[in-house]
Amino acid sequence: MKEQLKNKANIKSDKAVDATHKESWNWAISQEIIKGDGKSMNPSGVLTRQQMATMLKRYYEYIVK
Repeated sequence: MKEQLKNKANIKSDKAVDATHKESWNWAISQEIIKGDGKSMNPSGVLTRQQMATMLKRYYEYIVK
């Protein structure tokens, strides 16, 4: 699974995701709920309303499956 996650996205800094949240972050990446900007992830960056709405939609679709 770790290799699969590396292929999905490159998190800009391991320190950007607190150890407490790393498992959840990796799960969301593996389920393609979060995808980053196509090149990398920036967990410390600004999250827009549009991005949040997209993540909620993807999570909803995951649950409904």
